[in-house]
Amino acid sequence: CRRHRSASASRTGAYGQSPSIRADVPLPTRMRCADAVAATYLETILEARRLVGLGEHVILDATWGSDLHRELARRAAAETSCT
Repeated sequence: CRRHRSASASRTGAYGQSPSIRADVPLPTRMRCADAVAATYLETILEARRLVGLGEHVILDATWGSDLHRELARRAAAETSCT
């Protein structure tokens, strides 16, 4: 994802624009990027749950731009008695 964002950003000045909404990035690439983002959020939430279960303190600092990702984080917090 970063490769496509960086290459285009230098050409268009569009730093930070998500490849998932960019028309000049091919659809299969946008789908792979979306899958990678979803996998990263899921892995982060699962690891946070594991650490909380071990008694560790956890702070999740992320964009949380997706309703689904925010809901998963809320549920994980509720299920581990964290708020």
